[in-house]
Amino acid sequence: MLNAGAARAVVNPPLTIEQGVWGAKSHVTPSGIEADFFVTCLVLSDDEQTAVLIGLDLCTIPKERADHIRHEVASALKITPVNVRVSVTHTHAGPVLRADHHAPNREAELNYIDFLTEQCVSAAIQAASRSVPVSVQSGYGTCSIGKSRRQRLDDGLMVAGYNPDGANDPTVTAVGFRDGSGELIASIAHYAAHPTTLGYTNDLLSPDYPGVTRRVVEQMVGGTCVFLQGAAGNVGPGPGGFLSNIDVMRSIGTQLGCATSQTLLESAEQQFDVAYQKLVRSGADLGVWSRSRRPLSDISLQVRSEMIALPVRSYPAPDIAQQRADELFSRWEQLQQGGAPTENIRDARFRWRRATMELDMAKKFHGRTTYDVEIHVITIGDTALVGIPIEPFCEIGIEIRNRSPYPFTLFGGYTNGANGYLPTAEAAAIGGYEVDQMAFAHNSADLLTEEVVRVLKEMAAG
Repeated sequence: MLNAGAARAVVNPPLTIEQGVWGAKSHVTPSGIEADFFVTCLVLSDDEQTAVLIGLDLCTIPKERADHIRHEVASALKITPVNVRVSVTHTHAGPVLRADHHAPNREAELNYIDFLTEQCVSAAIQAASRSVPVSVQSGYGTCSIGKSRRQRLDDGLMVAGYNPDGANDPTVTAVGFRDGSGELIASIAHYAAHPTTLGYTNDLLSPDYPGVTRRVVEQMVGGTCVFLQGAAGNVGPGPGGFLSNIDVMRSIGTQLGCATSQTLLESAEQQFDVAYQKLVRSGADLGVWSRSRRPLSDISLQVRSEMIALPVRSYPAPDIAQQRADELFSRWEQLQQGGAPTENIRDARFRWRRATMELDMAKKFHGRTTYDVEIHVITIGDTALVGIPIEPFCEIGIEIRNRSPYPFTLFGGYTNGANGYLPTAEAAAIGGYEVDQMAFAHNSADLLTEEVVRVLKEMAAG
């Protein structure tokens, strides 16, 4: 019998650490909090093993920090760390947990990371204590909030903007966990779109639209909702993104929340058997049917983690990248402290931000020909949750879903670490920001897709 429990803890960042990952922003620390940040935890177990799904309101999480959370949660629940998955919603209006040393208040950032870890452990313990036997119903729906962000300007420059004719994935996937009485105790909302509605001019900490989506789902159908980001590498919120449009953020979050709720309500009908019961003579002869809830039954639970080696691009030596990042940081700091014009500060910050991204890549990939990437899979009956530590393009997610042996496949990135973008080979040949920030060789998307499909087929075969 499958058991499930869910719990949540508030993880609001302090106002003394950096907010927002935007290179164009002129502020550093936030002025306030738009809505609470959460860690949401779903614990699944059967007679053989336990799996833990953790959703965090963060933009990215380095592998080292994700591994630490996995280890601490596993230790508390007395399970293997491999059975713990840490995924982030990818909100760009959240705190910046840097891998480098340039931070406005390093001590506050480290304290926050410790607090975050403690809250993950607490939520996992609480979720495990609430576990009850459940049935599971999954379903697909649609929502149109995600738009292609691969926009080519008239001068040929490829930017992260809005392309109404570009690729996107409107698929909403919802998974509901219901107890023996049919009450929804937890749900998963899965969708692919960058949470970049609140952009470089916004100085409020916010979970962006995923926070709204969760609230709407919980208000409409109940339970505790975990939001899982999909293959959103080339998908954004459309023309309403990148600014400080809280009204747009709440609108698209509500749309997705309604679509998810509808999908959960429709899939809930899988709990019932129906049968023709009798004829009732009336003004029109009525065929009356009976509707009975199915008893809870066994649902298989599997967890698998597999490392695959992807070919990486060439990167400069870390000391060279470090020197450039330090120089550009000093320049930005001088302008910031000297009260320079906003546009000058933004330009200097943009250059420094690009340099720190190059530095992170150099430290991780310099001198390597391949890099091991974790494919993490949790299967629950006919449903597969697949997470990778990359930002994959939506076409990759669509192909994996179409080729998966599981009727419901939730594929996404932003899980157990961060290693930049993964465009398709076709997009990589065109170029653009996502390609510039791609750590891997241009054929890596095809390699990853084949490996994920292989793992799914092996798990389905038992």
